[in-house]
Amino acid sequence: MLHHFFESSAPFSKELFKSDIKFDAVISIAMWMHLERSKYAEVVDNIISAAKTTSTVIISYSEGIRGDDLRYFEDVDLDYITELFYSKDFKLAESVKSGDILNRDNLTWITVVFKHN
Repeated sequence: MLHHFFESSAPFSKELFKSDIKFDAVISIAMWMHLERSKYAEVVDNIISAAKTTSTVIISYSEGIRGDDLRYFEDVDLDYITELFYSKDFKLAESVKSGDILNRDNLTWITVVFKHN
């Protein structure tokens, strides 16, 4: 069995979508809280175009106060993300909250799993 891995930053590299390779899983870790809500639809479209219809999409993001971190942060709108995936025939299959592994008391991590209907 041949395995392909592709690493990119949002809204994902256009080279990925020029390829015939479709992925069994798309995993997005610690990215969504750095996106403007206006980019969500583009990112979901790009994820779906790279995914097989049987794919699993896993998204992990943080919520909370980040202190002195100067990077761009925005509260993640999971309801909107869920609507966008639903419009592509993917449903929210699971959602899990967990603490921060760096012991930052003010952060919670959310991991959600979308699967094709």
